[in-house]
Amino acid sequence: GAGEAVRDGGIGDKTSRTDSNRTSSSVGKAIVHLWDFVCPETKGRTVSCVSWNKSAPDLLAVGYGSLDFLAGSTSFPGALGGTTAAQDASVASDDGKSNDAFAETVDASKNKNAKGLVAFWSLKNPLVPEWVFETDHGVTAIDFSPTEFNLLAVGTRDGTVSVYDARLKNGTGANSQDASGETSSKKCDPVLKAGDGVPGKHADPVWGLRWVRVGVGVGDEVLVSISSDGRVTQWRLKKGLEFQDLMRLTRVAKRVTVGDTSGDGSKKSSTKTATSKKTTSEAYISRAGSGLCFDFNPNDCTKYIAGTEDGTIHGCATAYSETYLRDYHGHAGPVQRVAWSPFVSEVFISASDDWSLKLWVESDPDSVLTLQSRSAGVSDVAWCPRNATVLASGSHDGSVDLWDLSVSTLKPVASACTTGAGKVSCVSFSEVSPVLVSGNAGGYVGVYRLVGVTDGPGADEVKRLQAVMGGSSVS
Repeated sequence: GAGEAVRDGGIGDKTSRTDSNRTSSSVGKAIVHLWDFVCPETKGRTVSCVSWNKSAPDLLAVGYGSLDFLAGSTSFPGALGGTTAAQDASVASDDGKSNDAFAETVDASKNKNAKGLVAFWSLKNPLVPEWVFETDHGVTAIDFSPTEFNLLAVGTRDGTVSVYDARLKNGTGANSQDASGETSSKKCDPVLKAGDGVPGKHADPVWGLRWVRVGVGVGDEVLVSISSDGRVTQWRLKKGLEFQDLMRLTRVAKRVTVGDTSGDGSKKSSTKTATSKKTTSEAYISRAGSGLCFDFNPNDCTKYIAGTEDGTIHGCATAYSETYLRDYHGHAGPVQRVAWSPFVSEVFISASDDWSLKLWVESDPDSVLTLQSRSAGVSDVAWCPRNATVLASGSHDGSVDLWDLSVSTLKPVASACTTGAGKVSCVSFSEVSPVLVSGNAGGYVGVYRLVGVTDGPGADEVKRLQAVMGGSSVS
């Protein structure tokens, strides 16, 4: 079966789409393209987010939005300044890539309305999704519950937060097949929903959504969402969806960096607060911040970091709704993703439209390492769950990069181009298999096998990560 193929490295002819021209590697590490999760119902939609099920780790929930909406939106994290689909296709052509596949997805998207889609794919079945259901608006964020494994939280572009029960796939959300035998989706009603008059609904798209454990018992978890309306909101499920704003993001004065001649992403020699009349004026045109992403500390559920559209990362605590613990400056474009290291709880990474990844230590407002491999915005980054120095990133040029910081901080150890010419919107490692998945603007979810990526030595993971960070203080 496909599951065995993932583990053994083999795959049948019908699902194999490996192309030596689409992968590159060094030092014995590689990303091998196995197949793409795609079907007529999903093709032409933008893959916006993915989430692995915590109980059935081969099951992947994928959220889809409208390509037209995402291509033309200036607030979408993947669109710095906003571009049209035609402009994106032109850029792809200028880069020497064929834009036929991208043009095909644009044409397909025109035949779909603004509704969103959620599909459940399994590594055991690459050809057909297990279940597909439609949402009223494009899906922008998604996450499976870590304790109630059947619950799936979904955030949409209109600001709605909903919770679906995956066990209802044989009920109102069941799939049907048309005369041609193709899978078609039906509407599935959420078990809980914040929207349509329910208090707490976000005014802008929900860009991040995460279940957070707040206790040790089953069900001791809350939902947290972030939106470009500036709100970081907590949702409790015991009495419907009760909301509480953890933070209303506000902009802070940026710092101007001077004396940086190293060019290697190391700490800057000095910084100062911008005081020019122009900068001060811009800072107060709108005090409201625009949130794009967040992540809670894996060892402390009261601390989290939030990435914003103006490039600033805020260190926050659930106990303080109006004050930041610390501001992290360094990015010159919107911060698409922030993620704590699963091995070292004081370290986190960020991805930005300014073409870079930055590594940070919680106690230091300056980044300790900058990674940059290509002239394109970075839309997502993910830590490998089995090796402290390995991570993956996806870029607007359709590339997926695999980094091993113990080998090189100057370039990835392996790279791959995704199917079609669409931007990579998300990347995610499997928790139990040597598998990496990526979603793009053409509706394709690429499945890749990791070659040469071994588990870290365990007890030495803190020292290994500290070493690649130049000896930065990590407890």
